[in-house]
Amino acid sequence: MGDIEIFLNTLGTFDVLLWATALGGCIAIVVNLYLRFGYKVSYFVFAGFIPPLIFTPFALSLENAKVLDNEVLSFIWAKYKDALDLFSFSTLCFLLGYYLGSQLSGNTCFRLFDAVKIRLQRTTGSKAFIYGLLCVQTVILCFLLTQGLEFGRGSSLGFENTTLRPIISTWVSLNTVFVMSCFVDYVSFKGIWRGFLFIIAVAFSFATGQRGVSLLVLFQLFLIYASAYNLRTIVIPVLMSAVLVPAALLVASFRGGNDITQETINFEDMVSEFLYGNQFSDIRDFAWILSGFDGNYLWGKTYFAGYTPFVPAFLSEFRQQWGWGRWSTEVAGLDPLLHGGLRSGLFSEAYFNFGPVFMTILAILFGLFLGRLTAWECQPASPGNSFRERLYVGFATYVIMAISINIVFTPSFFESLIYTGILLLS
Repeated sequence: MGDIEIFLNTLGTFDVLLWATALGGCIAIVVNLYLRFGYKVSYFVFAGFIPPLIFTPFALSLENAKVLDNEVLSFIWAKYKDALDLFSFSTLCFLLGYYLGSQLSGNTCFRLFDAVKIRLQRTTGSKAFIYGLLCVQTVILCFLLTQGLEFGRGSSLGFENTTLRPIISTWVSLNTVFVMSCFVDYVSFKGIWRGFLFIIAVAFSFATGQRGVSLLVLFQLFLIYASAYNLRTIVIPVLMSAVLVPAALLVASFRGGNDITQETINFEDMVSEFLYGNQFSDIRDFAWILSGFDGNYLWGKTYFAGYTPFVPAFLSEFRQQWGWGRWSTEVAGLDPLLHGGLRSGLFSEAYFNFGPVFMTILAILFGLFLGRLTAWECQPASPGNSFRERLYVGFATYVIMAISINIVFTPSFFESLIYTGILLLS
């Protein structure tokens, strides 16, 4: 049987309908937003819902044995129905909140968003800031090179030497701001040197090996540019996808230790890794954690550990034990020294800490907040707004989304502190 047929035969009618409703709801909202606002909307938040739901049928395929052993798969499949139901239900709660938030009146949130945009423009719009980031990024890169960094394998180095993880996290977080700052500066003022700085920033981004972060940032740059120019064409994102998806596969292969310069590279294996690997394995990872979860909720332990990333893990036994990365890997039966943590969906941490009721409330509130953010970024531009200011609306939207996402799901909360610190510089 094919993957989809196995999926339909394994799950019950209710599970399939819940999954289809969540996926259909996400797609319907994205299509509606595109038809109404074009590229004024930062669609990347839906990347946390649509791809995992689309790739769900592949998670029950026997082809998963290529990346996971049969014993692990048996544990995952035993809990996959529960994980899919929880993921689909929380997605629907998010969509409900998102719709309500986009329809509400009032400008309290708008004042907050405006303040973020103004502070971001003051800080990242200065040459001193951009050159300062270039120096910091270069110094960190040189240091990591002395520690054995290879291009595209920053994550691997963090596993080999855990004391370097905070430095690598700082590098990745600063690089996102560096890329966007250089892009806005180049698009606003042009110039060969500004273009060269942007290329350097992108090269630094791929050097980290964080393919998801790198590609999402590049896609967000397109949205910022298209929104500022009021573009409506669908051709460009299709072409970008045709380039970025193979690029993601190559980066994944390279980070895994393969030599992409060799003619022996097996694209069939790369596609198999794309479909059955850890590219969009959120629901499978959710089921993996559920398979080892004893039902005793954590009552905020991983949240507290996640919100205190400024305390080095080696100095805090609590953070060592209850950080999401360590807890999720240990519950799943993995070695936390070899695995950075399972990515089990945006609201899974809420479930394991406080149960389904809290997960439901958080999903709705998060949707309300992002619905208000979408309403703000889709406002008609004021007649006096410059092209550069419209670029910063998209930049600010990305930063606000990143901070709020990291509050909901804490593994990358350190990134939020970096962004907050940059905003406070102004």
